[in-house]
Amino acid sequence: MDIFKQKPYRSVEVNPYRFDFYYDENNIRKGILKGTYLRISVVREDDQWSLAMPGNSHAYGYLLAALNQGKTEQLANYARLMWCMSMLDTTEQGFDSDAWKVVLKWQKRMFKRAESNAKAVTEAEETASQAFMESVVNRSKMSRKEVKKEREELKKVLKEEE
Repeated sequence: MDIFKQKPYRSVEVNPYRFDFYYDENNIRKGILKGTYLRISVVREDDQWSLAMPGNSHAYGYLLAALNQGKTEQLANYARLMWCMSMLDTTEQGFDSDAWKVVLKWQKRMFKRAESNAKAVTEAEETASQAFMESVVNRSKMSRKEVKKEREELKKVLKEEE
């Protein structure tokens, strides 16, 4: 399948932007993202700009949900922000500096929140988390047959506890 010949799953124009959501259910079932993406473009002849994003991104789901709910203003706001970031980042040094100051300020807030959350973790939670991570690593090294066997053993244990 040629993705440039694929017809959009959903399309909408919110002046001056066009949103084309592409979705290929057959590939999604196979775990392949080919054919599932969003293309945002400017529909005016005097302006050339477009943005594409994969279908497994948070933004794709957020924007498709907004479209399904009729919230086209959210689509337009997202496109305006992305347009500003991409166009002004390369033409306006003051904008670029201001944007980075905002990002750095946000990062500091997130680091403070993460530090306070980390301090609130108990020893038991930390031990459980470590054990879980080790089990994930161990399971990733197992064959499908071994994983199935382990799952059956866990089901037996759970049934015995009931």
